[in-house]
Amino acid sequence: MTEPRGRTGRAVRNAGAAAVGQVLSTVFAFATRTVFIYTLGATYLGVNSLFTNVLAILSFAELGVGTAMTYALYGPLATNDTDQVAALMGAYAKAYRAIGLTVAVVGVAIVPFLGVLMKGRPGIPHLVVLYLIFLSNSVLSYFISYSRSLLIASQNVHLDVLNRTGFALGQALLQVGVLMWTHSFLLFLVVQALSQVASNVAITWQVRRIFPGVLFRRGTRLAPGVRRELVKNVRGMVYSKLGSAAVSASTSVFISAFVGVVSVGLYSNYLLITGMVNVVIGQAIAAVAPGIGNLSVTGSTAESSATFDRLLFLNFVLVGAATAFLAVLLNPFIHLWVGGQYVLGWPVTALIVVNFFLYGIRQTAVTYINACGLFWPVRYKSLVEAVLSILLSLLFLAVFHLGIAGALLSVTISTVATNIWWEPFVVMRKVLGRGMGHYLRTLTRYAATTLSITVAALAVHAWTGVDGVPGLMIALVSTGSIILVAVPVVHRRSPHLAYTRALIGRYLGRSRRFS
Repeated sequence: MTEPRGRTGRAVRNAGAAAVGQVLSTVFAFATRTVFIYTLGATYLGVNSLFTNVLAILSFAELGVGTAMTYALYGPLATNDTDQVAALMGAYAKAYRAIGLTVAVVGVAIVPFLGVLMKGRPGIPHLVVLYLIFLSNSVLSYFISYSRSLLIASQNVHLDVLNRTGFALGQALLQVGVLMWTHSFLLFLVVQALSQVASNVAITWQVRRIFPGVLFRRGTRLAPGVRRELVKNVRGMVYSKLGSAAVSASTSVFISAFVGVVSVGLYSNYLLITGMVNVVIGQAIAAVAPGIGNLSVTGSTAESSATFDRLLFLNFVLVGAATAFLAVLLNPFIHLWVGGQYVLGWPVTALIVVNFFLYGIRQTAVTYINACGLFWPVRYKSLVEAVLSILLSLLFLAVFHLGIAGALLSVTISTVATNIWWEPFVVMRKVLGRGMGHYLRTLTRYAATTLSITVAALAVHAWTGVDGVPGLMIALVSTGSIILVAVPVVHRRSPHLAYTRALIGRYLGRSRRFS
């Protein structure tokens, strides 16, 4: 049995590794994106973003299998049942091969319709070849990437982060070199594909060394009832990821089809920044997921409830602070980074920030859903979300011609109408055994605090009236100061404030000992 202290220690280690890894990956991605923009321009950037989102829609099923399989591994790993771990990994490999073949077939079938997905098809040579390289990169990953789930379920996220970060550095260096010396988008994509394959091969080798005799093992069978439960959870997660794909990846596809592929490139710069911040926060929250999964098996309802409240407060602190920073800094940073021609209007930027907050504040409930295997109860939520998002996007873009703002507004409405209340409702009912009243009141307080901090930070930034790098630094310091003062004052009576401080202090203490 894993002790709570052990769970917290692993969570801190995983969160720290995830944060450091993401910071480094952010630096690599920004360097690559900067060189990409200055060597190839906005049109290529838009095509790159469009292809990425098309394949994200095709691969939604993979995310369902991966999350469900990770949950299924918690029990056998906790009891050291290597036979069941081997059987699950064998089933995982078969599922991924089937998904890879499906994505390949559907991806090739989309080729004749590429022109429909781009308003004013860009004059980029060999567009189909470029798309097929994108597709092959995605398909190949299914055959060798599934072993990462074993590291995640065993609370060894730091090993996965180390692998991803190391290969991300190598990929960034090679891609920057290719762009600067050849200006070739084709070679840029080839480097990306080869780097991903190498990363997956290396992680598979590492998993085989840590868990000998588990991967590629024949003759093992799933325990009675496990296969049925696994299939049910996978189906639930597929429904769930369908909604996520419709809301996120399809947004860029709609923008490309109704506004233009260049607009996708502009929007993708904002998504790069908000997405990286989301990943940092998401990894910090999700790093405790294996501990939550273990707690759901070995702990009590009271322990799970207390952990949920603590995690929700940490989630609010991270997402609320990030929301204020993004509202103040996004446009000035984009202007300094790649130029004023890449800056979107304030209404669009405001919707990007609102959607960032709505996505981020959900992650506590999402983490519990993933860790506790609540995939089936939320399946209909995602279908409603998907249909609502698509219908609203068509309405706002095709009928009212609202442009990028219309696509983003559909995300806002569909998220509020479904995710914000449906996901926590399932967690409260199935895991914590309590009503929604306390959660909704708490969420309202956290949202009000975030809004107040953001408005104050924007007002101070407007009052200073300083542009350029000095203005960016002043805005960074002033916003940070407002956050550091406001959160402890407004939530001074919260017991979770002290817990969060202690957790951060513990992490910093561990970091100093290993430095």
